[in-house]
Amino acid sequence: MRSRITCVARGVNGVLTAVRAGLGIAVFARSLLSSDIVELPASTGLPALPALDLVLLPNPRAPEQPAAALTSAILSSGVPLKPEPSS
Repeated sequence: MRSRITCVARGVNGVLTAVRAGLGIAVFARSLLSSDIVELPASTGLPALPALDLVLLPNPRAPEQPAAALTSAILSSGVPLKPEPSS
């Protein structure tokens, strides 16, 4: 399957605008999907997305409390930090 870059944007809102305009597809967290954007089914034949690591890097000049609160919320969310291997 061939692909090409049709849009380059500095932020997620630019990519969302391009997807809404029908310029192509993009990878988003499910939490960003709204009623006008659909998740493509596996039957489209697109390859599975690989696992990825997310890292929270706080700004050393910013107040420490907000980053600590976010880290705590993520760790206490109950969402597995590493997915279970599929069989």
